[in-house]
Amino acid sequence: MSRFNIGSGLFAMLLTLVSAHSNATSFDCTKAASFAEKSICTDSALSRLDEQMNSEYVRALDAAPNKAQVRQDQRDWLRLRDNCKTASCLTASMTDRLVFYYAPRLIIHLKRQPPLPLPGLINLKRM
Repeated sequence: MSRFNIGSGLFAMLLTLVSAHSNATSFDCTKAASFAEKSICTDSALSRLDEQMNSEYVRALDAAPNKAQVRQDQRDWLRLRDNCKTASCLTASMTDRLVFYYAPRLIIHLKRQPPLPLPGLINLKRM
C-alpha cells in the first residue's frame, strides 16, 4: 500500500471524526425537518448550544419530582423554537432556554457565597 493511500485514508478518517464531533446534536440529523433542526445540524455554534441544552434538560429531568411537567415544558419550548426562521433567532431562543436551566443552580450557588465587600465604602467600625 502506498503512502498516499494510507495518508489519504487517515485524513478521511480524521475529517469524519472532526465533522461528527463538531456537529453533534441531541437528535438524528438525517430526520431533521424544521428550519431549526436543519440549522442546528449544519451550524457548529448552534450544534454546541443544542448539546449544552440537551445536557441541562437531562439534568433537570433527572432532578425533577414531576418529570412529565419537565417534558411538557420542553415540548412547548421546542414549538416556540421552531417558529424561528433565522440563526440569530435560534441562538437567542436557545440561549434563553439555557439560562432557564442554569438559573436555579446559579441562585443556589450565589446564596452559598459570602457577600462581597463593596469597594469605596468606609468601614465605620474602624472610625
